[in-house]
Amino acid sequence: MASALKKSRPSRRRAAIRWRRIPQLAVVVLVVTGAFPAATALSAAAATATTAWQNGRFVVDTPGVVRRSDVVLGTPNSAAVQSLPLGNGSLGVAECAANGFTAQLNRADTLPGRKSPGQVEIPGLTTLTSAADFRGTLDLYTGVLTESGGGMTLKAWVASGKDELIVDVTGAKPDAPQTATVSLWSGRKPTAAASGVTGTLAETWVDNSGSGASQRTFGSLGAITAGGRNVTAAVAGPTQVKVSFTPNPDGSYRVIAGAPTWTGGNAATTVSNLFGSDSTTAEASLLASQSSWWSAYWANSGLLELNSSDGSAQYLENLRTLYLFTEAASMRGTIPGSQAGVADMFNFSEDKQNWNPSATWLWNQRTQLSANMSSGNFALNIPTFDLYLDNLPAIETWTKAQMGGAPGACVPEVMRFNGNGGDPAPGANAACSQPGSPNWNALNITSGAEIGLYAWQQYQDTGDLSFLRKYYPLMQQASIFLLDYQKVGSDGLLHAVANAHETQWAVPDPTTDLAADAALFPATVSAAKLLNTDGDLVSRLTTAERQIPPYARTTTKRTEVLPPSADAGGTDILAYSYEPPAKIRNGENIDLEPVWPYSLIGDNAGDTTKLAVRTYNARQFYGGNDWSMDAIDAARLGLADAVRTRLISITQVHQLYISGLADLQTTVGTEPYIEQISGVATALDEALVQDYDGLLRIAPAWPGDWNVSGTVLVHDRTKVDVQVQNGTPVTVAIQAGKTGTESVRSPWTGQSVKVVNGSSGVVVVQATTAAVLNVPVTAGQSYLVEPVSAPTTSLPFAQVTGTPATAAKHLGPVQIGLG
Repeated sequence: MASALKKSRPSRRRAAIRWRRIPQLAVVVLVVTGAFPAATALSAAAATATTAWQNGRFVVDTPGVVRRSDVVLGTPNSAAVQSLPLGNGSLGVAECAANGFTAQLNRADTLPGRKSPGQVEIPGLTTLTSAADFRGTLDLYTGVLTESGGGMTLKAWVASGKDELIVDVTGAKPDAPQTATVSLWSGRKPTAAASGVTGTLAETWVDNSGSGASQRTFGSLGAITAGGRNVTAAVAGPTQVKVSFTPNPDGSYRVIAGAPTWTGGNAATTVSNLFGSDSTTAEASLLASQSSWWSAYWANSGLLELNSSDGSAQYLENLRTLYLFTEAASMRGTIPGSQAGVADMFNFSEDKQNWNPSATWLWNQRTQLSANMSSGNFALNIPTFDLYLDNLPAIETWTKAQMGGAPGACVPEVMRFNGNGGDPAPGANAACSQPGSPNWNALNITSGAEIGLYAWQQYQDTGDLSFLRKYYPLMQQASIFLLDYQKVGSDGLLHAVANAHETQWAVPDPTTDLAADAALFPATVSAAKLLNTDGDLVSRLTTAERQIPPYARTTTKRTEVLPPSADAGGTDILAYSYEPPAKIRNGENIDLEPVWPYSLIGDNAGDTTKLAVRTYNARQFYGGNDWSMDAIDAARLGLADAVRTRLISITQVHQLYISGLADLQTTVGTEPYIEQISGVATALDEALVQDYDGLLRIAPAWPGDWNVSGTVLVHDRTKVDVQVQNGTPVTVAIQAGKTGTESVRSPWTGQSVKVVNGSSGVVVVQATTAAVLNVPVTAGQSYLVEPVSAPTTSLPFAQVTGTPATAAKHLGPVQIGLG
């Protein structure tokens, strides 16, 4: 979506990617305080370089590194806006200490409104949360929230394997009666029922109102039970059920709230099957499966540990780790857990939803898709890919009806969950709808290219041909549409009137479209050849590649079109479209789209790179909303200082919630956004490792005063382990996922560099000062790229490790946790 226009219209932003191989901010004063472990803080004096590479592997204390980013509560998070996230991917919870313990249950499949199954309250926990010695920690490594105070303890988690919230309590008075409730609110009409020890609130509805309604039945089911003595359930009102009980003789008890997928049926039976014997099963047994899932997730995620003397690097590491946690906790269901960059699965304000909860804005998924790939969490992208693939027939029908009978798929930028672009009435802002033009998304025609390119990138990252075969239709149908919609003009080039996303409406040859063509067409050709299909389409696309116009250039005043020859003067910049003076409707730097996400201009393109750098420096929108891609563009252009500055500033302005989540605007709203921390994750990964054009770059834009140790996933499931200490790479290891040749830009320009097998030490590339190293690699083997003057294996060994956070962290005006 876009800028401050948010509250007045149904429109948003995008998602992130690298297709492989083929309101302004004032100056911000940085103030950092909080608990950054002394053992890992960067000292002012340069320490002796060390390496975490030993015996053929990059040694990481995964629990220690993850727990550096735990969220610590020194005081109770009593306000809803201070809620902490818990989840298993299909059930999300926003937990706070209001009324002792309050947790809103959230699902993504309660469409079209993404309605909450209810809020859980345990008032007896007020004794704990009001105690002078209260303390709490959200353990990211296990997904468990632990609190203590007044002689009581609490452990709360969403079970990894079933849709239930479990709250275990110890230290209660054994004979003091307790209650727990699950409630809905005015406007909701559930069937409230109680049977034995379980209460349920079940509600169904039909998606039958508004344009494009699916006529499908949806619903929500909230349930509650308890483990203790004398447990009974009762209906406490039309929108509330309650369990009453007495703690066990040792002062322990358990409350379980469930919220499974629900479209009708027997609520009592469904909940009985869900809960099973969980109310009495030993805690150790329940936590064993919880710990197992999360430890496996973290073991397969590329982690980064950052340190700087001012603490800014540690804070941004915290945000990236929190992103990996919240994404896993919200993006494993059948419907994407975020629909507009909003962290809907951690909503804390009943059924209030930002934007249109029945629709998805692809722009705002950009950085989530990208960060999931670069961290190796490819499965978390499947709900998004499936949303578009499953709806492809409906999208094609919509395209034919709304885009002048065109074949293929014009994927609506704002797409309802059942594949249409909204209300097609003139002026109603349907997406991919000629009758609605001019409007925000009426002629925004590049979303199909984007989702197709994301699929292509994920194939390149995984080498999974079955994945490519399944999702190739997204590339195919987007290409077919663009070939039809853009017509060859008298100059022999393709032309069309379309939106420059949301920033300019109905303008000739937007830069977004030209970049989409230049990235999608060759990618689709490559995919079709791999799959041995679509020979005619390959021929048409090959011809069309030569017919894409050059990007429009303009002056910094954006009043005229300049030809590519203007680059020689060194003062032109990229334009949004071939109509630079057209009215600006939104705050997107569309002129930088060829840099990212389309990966067409990088840091080694000579005059074109200089053109892109000039465009970046003269960009019209500086900072802006929480989805700002300034730091990512800077990383692609090799601007390390800008990466640091923009990451800090966007965080200090928009990261408003103690959970690490943000808001689109600069004030606290009704639900948090995930797109800011996904942007942080994307920018950090891009600054550390890039391979978007087949050239592996090490620390191409890494800030000089930040130390880092970590792993980034690139093509063919290859892992790249990098350590940068005191501004210099000291460990560069390639864990090859495929046999072939790896082209690596020398991390030490002008120095003599060699490459050895990471296990045996056998030299595979002799010492050379070449700018690019061509490294022969074998799948399953590791390789060290090292300077001859300071071989990695000659450095002292020190594993990448850390200690759990013990206090809240601060970055100027924002914070993670509570002091």
